[in-house]
Amino acid sequence: MRSVINAALAGLPLPLCSCGVVPAAMSIRKRGANRGATLSFLISTPETGVDSIAVTYALLDPLMAVFRPLAAFVTAILTGLADNFF
Repeated sequence: MRSVINAALAGLPLPLCSCGVVPAAMSIRKRGANRGATLSFLISTPETGVDSIAVTYALLDPLMAVFRPLAAFVTAILTGLADNFF
């Protein structure tokens, strides 16, 4: 459980797009991360990029721009835990 949360926290501040996160995830998987942690990293990283937050702020509400990283974090943790347990 701790590895999933740490992977989600590590992925939140990284400025990687959805294409750039795949090689990074492959690298952490080769270094010994389990599948749940890798999935958690894959989900949390591209959802919280600066460009994603900026588009959310411009097209939606500033409240949604604040809510998006929180939703990405929760979604990443739930997916990683589901993969580990099922």
